[in-house]
Amino acid sequence: MFKPLKFVAALLAVLLTTNLGSAAESQASALLSTSGLELTNPFHVDLKVIPGINAKKNEIDGEDLRKRFVKRLTDAGFILGAQPSSGSLIVTLNTDGAGEFLALTVQFHRQITFSANRKTYHAGADVWSENFNGKINQQLAVIPIVGEQLLDKFIEDHKRANPVSNLAGKVTASDPKYQFVVLNIGSDQGAEVKLEFAVKRAGKTIGAVKVVRVAKDHCVANPIEGTQTSDLLEGDTVVTR
Repeated sequence: MFKPLKFVAALLAVLLTTNLGSAAESQASALLSTSGLELTNPFHVDLKVIPGINAKKNEIDGEDLRKRFVKRLTDAGFILGAQPSSGSLIVTLNTDGAGEFLALTVQFHRQITFSANRKTYHAGADVWSENFNGKINQQLAVIPIVGEQLLDKFIEDHKRANPVSNLAGKVTASDPKYQFVVLNIGSDQGAEVKLEFAVKRAGKTIGAVKVVRVAKDHCVANPIEGTQTSDLLEGDTVVTR
């Protein structure tokens, strides 16, 4: 599934012809070793949806696709379009002239930047790629579904490569009427949608919640497994489980 990292030929030429020295070569090697999916989740992604020419003839709305894919990723806790960007997730698609066959590819590229000899160098590394090629029989509604399935693979592979470490925090607000609590753990601390927390008080587990929305410095969670929001109080401790 994972393809070997490939620096562009121009960068290799720079490394070979400008005599950057062992320090720069070591730096480049270090960047290569960390250019896979071993990134903190959520991380910045610039999503680009590029419909093929034939797809446009078949009235595929690239912007609508982008909105659907953005929702898929943001629901999973990714931050899109923010700077500085660590990479680009590119979705390309095409159909044949009759709209019978679909070719859809999802690729994640990291933009690697480093300095040597007072110069800054940039290179792209293709670190993840999945594609679908098959007959769709003019069923254009299939295209977003296929794209979302490939994005799901990206999300799962990323999570597998970046297991969430144990997180701990507190309940900062509890709303029994609308059945949710607010936790002081956000995306900056590693919170993500669907993450589950045990709620404790005085060292005793009193319930459990699941994250449904994540912001930079807090998240919103719903009670699960018979937990009643009315039993959860401001100041209760939460830990991942």
